[in-house]
Amino acid sequence: MSGSKAINQSAGKMTYLNLNLHPGPGPSVFFCFTTFAMINKRHNSDNMKYLKLSFCSALLLILISPGWSQAQTNTSPTDFMDKMFRKKTEEWCEAYNSGEAKNLLPFYNKDVIYIAPDVPEQAINGCDNLVSYFQNTIDLGGKMISLEIITLDISDDLATVSCKYRMLKGGVTVSGRNVMVLRRSGIKWQIFLHIVVSV
Repeated sequence: MSGSKAINQSAGKMTYLNLNLHPGPGPSVFFCFTTFAMINKRHNSDNMKYLKLSFCSALLLILISPGWSQAQTNTSPTDFMDKMFRKKTEEWCEAYNSGEAKNLLPFYNKDVIYIAPDVPEQAINGCDNLVSYFQNTIDLGGKMISLEIITLDISDDLATVSCKYRMLKGGVTVSGRNVMVLRRSGIKWQIFLHIVVSV
């Protein structure tokens, strides 16, 4: 993925900044242009002018129709990435609330660093140690109530996500902020730095 994309949330709306990726024309448009070229090449008589005119009109209708515009919006890279990270956030919450911290393993790089105010020495190194910490918190009644993305910034194979959360911890509702830095390997994104700030 080349270039960089930044997504900011304000009043429930997503704003996309610094975009340099654009979806290309769909197969139907390529088909139209190819067919027109064949008609133009094989039929140059005046008898074909009405056919060509009709064909161009049909192509114009395709390009300006609401369905075409909507299709381009639905396939934009920023929309896709936004939906993907929101889905991953929901899946993280489901894994945490499953009661089995091992279900969080796929979300983290094996060398992850986790920083939080209630962590011994304020840092946990390695995925296995982090899962043990999460399991202890879960066993004490930890449950995620909500986890909402505030900002999302993606640059090549790195992504920075900031979230706000509410959770039950030791029978008390607490809230705070998360900052997670993820690295992409192939099609897989994993967290290698997770910072928690309680509010």
